[in-house]
Amino acid sequence: MRIAFATPEYVTEPEFDGGLASYLHRAALSLVKMGHEPVIFVAAQENERFNHRGVEVRRVAKRHAGVRVLNRLTGRRFRKSFQWIEQSWNLRRAIQEAHREEPIHIVQYASYMATGLFRARSIPSVVRISSFEPLWQTAYERRTEGWDERLIVKLEELSLRRADGLYGPSRLLADLVGKALDRPVCVIEPPFHIVADEEDESARLDSLAGRQYLLFFGSIGLLKGAGLIAGIIGEILDRHRDLCFAFVGKDQGFRGQPMMEHIRRQAGPFRDRVRHLGRLEWNKLHPVIRGAYAVVLPSRIDNLPNTCLEAMALGKVVIGSRGGSFEELIEEEVSGFLVDNDDGADLLGTLEEVLQLDDGRIRQIGEAARKKIEEMHPESVIPKLINGRGQRSEIDGMDRNIQKKTTA
Repeated sequence: MRIAFATPEYVTEPEFDGGLASYLHRAALSLVKMGHEPVIFVAAQENERFNHRGVEVRRVAKRHAGVRVLNRLTGRRFRKSFQWIEQSWNLRRAIQEAHREEPIHIVQYASYMATGLFRARSIPSVVRISSFEPLWQTAYERRTEGWDERLIVKLEELSLRRADGLYGPSRLLADLVGKALDRPVCVIEPPFHIVADEEDESARLDSLAGRQYLLFFGSIGLLKGAGLIAGIIGEILDRHRDLCFAFVGKDQGFRGQPMMEHIRRQAGPFRDRVRHLGRLEWNKLHPVIRGAYAVVLPSRIDNLPNTCLEAMALGKVVIGSRGGSFEELIEEEVSGFLVDNDDGADLLGTLEEVLQLDDGRIRQIGEAARKKIEEMHPESVIPKLINGRGQRSEIDGMDRNIQKKTTA
């Protein structure tokens, strides 16, 4: 099958910083290995075609003169909404052009930034739900009364309704979106394997050599629980004077300031044991994960996050949040630990419990975590993705339009 993926981010792009890009990279590599032909259509600054590790990538320029005019006329009050509209329109044109060159059997659009808003109607489509704007706006404590914020919620909803089928990686988001739209959402876990790049120890050695450390990695913001960590970081570092807390990822900010600045301020006299390594490529990130005592990911809301998959696949103890989809991966005190959502006292108490575990128990939990992620190997998951045969969400009866169209 020739399968198109429309996305606002991919691992080839200089500014990518999300699980969506990582998921697509792994899925595309697996599809190639199984004899399929994935084509990535990614929003970019310029139009360009190239091959990346055997996968065809088509960069699609975001520019549209009409949108720039509208932005000026409206005083940039709809900046984000117009960006989404412009991006989806240009992705649609690029996909239609490629379809004329060589038929595309199906398009998978990303829910993030409503890439399927102007879907190519002549090609069957699914939307993979990687986020849901109403929940994400709340978790980030964003203003929701503005017209721009209201409009992007409507654009996302419209893009979801226009797809022939919907699916998501977690039961949590599948059920929430299914109920919001009154439409079935299938659950298909993401294919996962560790991409075997030659590892580079430099980031770990430069900042953390010889130190015991807890690790947070991902987008450093309120959504992923960085604010919750800030609330307890001073106390945990005070209690454990040889412990460091390392952060890897892009700083999402906190009430007009860098989040890392807020975290260091909360660490008080122990701020020198707070380390921010910035954004790291996989070959530098993996040694940092391997060297961590445990990985702390207390997201307010999430969707089977790539960070959790990555850490568990590398045999690490993960502390995740209840109600954030981590319970779909973690069996409590068997393959990891769960804390109450947005509960600093529970996080602090659980970290204390984990830090008291002996090496044998840490290895045992890490091995159980690794085995759990083995169940998501591409050889098991990709056939479900191709056939559209995942679990049902609470709303029964997945759309069959997609199957009818692809077999017609």
